[in-house]
Amino acid sequence: MASTPHIVIQGLVLRETETKDADKILTLLTAERGKLSVIARGARRKNCKFAACAQSLAWSEWTLYQKGQWYYASEGATLELFNGLRSDLEAMALGFYLAELTEAVTTEENLESFGDQDQISEDAVMMMNWAVGQGILTGRTENQLAPQEAVTRAECAVMLMRCAEAVGQ
Repeated sequence: MASTPHIVIQGLVLRETETKDADKILTLLTAERGKLSVIARGARRKNCKFAACAQSLAWSEWTLYQKGQWYYASEGATLELFNGLRSDLEAMALGFYLAELTEAVTTEENLESFGDQDQISEDAVMMMNWAVGQGILTGRTENQLAPQEAVTRAECAVMLMRCAEAVGQ
């Protein structure tokens, strides 16, 4: 039996939602994969090894595995809790507001359906996730984005129109 592959990723916890007796569903914002929903089993227990890094506005490193459409946390380490932010009520409220806004304008990872997603430069992954999630980019074919190919004027016009429609909503 093959083991489930794990990914190690850093991200900011935008939101934490309590579920079941001791679990949380976390919304993480990552540079590599955009917005991810992660189930952190036991994160509400006192002795949980990743309780601290499962807090909203915590910058953490996660070891995740995927099962179906969900990511599950197997390990987590806090990299930064932003104590200065947490000690100032006004700053913390602004941080939560910005996290909520960020969550509203970002989308879940959408590039997995494209066979050539590995050709996207690391710097562009988050923006490409957003553009695909908003329907601005749909790919050259059903499963090919062709991220290294030139864009025609017609394709550019269509993307601009879709972007204008997305902003106008």
